[in-house]
Amino acid sequence: MKAKPNPTEFELFVKRYYPEHGKRIFKGRRKAQFARLAYPMLSFFIPGILGAGLGLYVYSSRLTLACWAGDGPLHKFFTPAALESYASWIMIFTFFISVVCLMLGAVYGQCKAHTILFEKEKLTIKLRKLWLAEPKQDQFSSTLEWEDSFPDPEL
Repeated sequence: MKAKPNPTEFELFVKRYYPEHGKRIFKGRRKAQFARLAYPMLSFFIPGILGAGLGLYVYSSRLTLACWAGDGPLHKFFTPAALESYASWIMIFTFFISVVCLMLGAVYGQCKAHTILFEKEKLTIKLRKLWLAEPKQDQFSSTLEWEDSFPDPEL
């Protein structure tokens, strides 16, 4: 297990005066990694599972669908052999759609991760400016005057 490093002066400042912003800053990298992983996975599995489910349904109910078509105008298209072929084509088509969605999801996940990290860095810069403007304890004997007077950073 990784040992936690000692918090820096800036981290203590953020946790004390701006806890909500601190949560966004300190969890930003983890959220970005999750976006890089989750977006491609979901964009691949959702169409893949739906397509495989539809293909398996067509394959498993091929006899029922053939009986339903009976001697109607569609009986040539709903033979059990044709339905097996349709099921395989549905699965092949959805596999290719899933691969395309995987690539698009990877691009979107990377863009989302960059956005999350950019927002984290913007907020960090704003809070660091406030932290640097803060009078240090060695400069003043009493900290009660300035302790609760920090403005909320404009977001």
